[in-house]
Amino acid sequence: MDMLSDVVLSALFTSALTLFLVFRVAETMLKRAQQRYRDIYRTFPVHPEDIVMLGDSLTDLTRWHELIPGVAIKNRGISGDTTQGVLNRLDPIVSGKPLALFLLIGTNDIPWYVFTSDQTILKRYEAILKRFKEESPETKIFVQSILPRELRYKPRVLKLNEKLKLLAKQYGCTYVELFPHFSNKSGGMRRDISNDHLHLKAEGYQIWVEVIQPYLDELVVQQKALLKAKAQQTG
Repeated sequence: MDMLSDVVLSALFTSALTLFLVFRVAETMLKRAQQRYRDIYRTFPVHPEDIVMLGDSLTDLTRWHELIPGVAIKNRGISGDTTQGVLNRLDPIVSGKPLALFLLIGTNDIPWYVFTSDQTILKRYEAILKRFKEESPETKIFVQSILPRELRYKPRVLKLNEKLKLLAKQYGCTYVELFPHFSNKSGGMRRDISNDHLHLKAEGYQIWVEVIQPYLDELVVQQKALLKAKAQQTG
């Protein structure tokens, strides 16, 4: 019996150590990738006429300039990013004083292995909105609801989205309700637009653009005016 216990304990220890090492390797790879992203984003700065898409892999993993051609749009998504990650890298975005910002962040704060309380998520989110309000008040902010994931996440995502809606109103931002366009009848991510219950396939991004198109139409008019004035100044 003692020998069996030793074998079981040894197996559990080995499994725990292996899991720990896997997470550490993954964490290191993610940090290095994020450092590369930040370096690229610093090298190609945001300008006042830009529309910025800011977030995690959901924002990162598409080509916005191809989805929305002919528009000055900057992708500032970083895969694996969190509310704290966005908060940490706001400086070059805020200082660029972009025309508009579409923000979608928070889903990576939710899983158990990086669990962040709703209160902390909302506090960080508020800090992001506050910085823009204070340092780039002319930037039009669009707070986009967190997208559905696997069904077990539904209650928490919906609760967070309700809080984000109130937060957007408090800071004079436009709230964009994306969730129902991507959820199935049960409240999980639609299987026809995602193959992992989280990330989007091409059709998902097309739906996203359709939802925000009315806002983009208004922004493009302002963007063209800014670009025309800029051209006249430099010419």
